[in-house]
Amino acid sequence: MKHYIAPLLLLLVTVTAAKVDACMADVQRFCKGYVPNQEAVVACLQAHRAELSIPCRAVIRARK
Repeated sequence: MKHYIAPLLLLLVTVTAAKVDACMADVQRFCKGYVPNQEAVVACLQAHRAELSIPCRAVIRARK
């Protein structure tokens, strides 16, 4: 699981560790094939927005 932290930190540079944790499970579930490409991970999460956990959906929404 630790190998997901660095790409997520790059993805969410300006957010807290709690917000990174909010998307950890969603990245593993929907987008792990895109790690470490941060742009692809963001696009993947946006494509799965309706299926994301509520906390991760809020993080993705705040990135706009």
